[in-house]
Amino acid sequence: MRATHYAKALAELLSDRPASEGAAIAERLVETARKNGHAHLLPRIARAYEKIAKKNERARTVEVVTAHKSDPALVTATAKKNGVATEGMHVVSRTDATLVGGALVRTRSERIDMSYKRALMELYKKLTS
Repeated sequence: MRATHYAKALAELLSDRPASEGAAIAERLVETARKNGHAHLLPRIARAYEKIAKKNERARTVEVVTAHKSDPALVTATAKKNGVATEGMHVVSRTDATLVGGALVRTRSERIDMSYKRALMELYKKLTS
């Protein structure tokens, strides 16, 4: 059995259980790996699980980039206004000094650019070409 199989099983078990049960589930995984003679895989299982957890976290994250620091409610409203579902998602606000105004909304699969920077760059390209 590969370390990734154990890591995927652990991630699946932890995804639908309360956080308070996490330690007990991890202990049972360690016992099972040792019982099956796979104790040498434990460091690899931990690394594989970290990768899976990071990937799952990115999938549940919506990033809203603005020119200036914004109110969290406004950030969530901006994401919703652009058709991005925010229920069950972690909404992160970030500022970017290179933006003149507007916002940029990023999810794992989408990038919605409503920034003035993009609009000004497009205008510049039209005028100079």
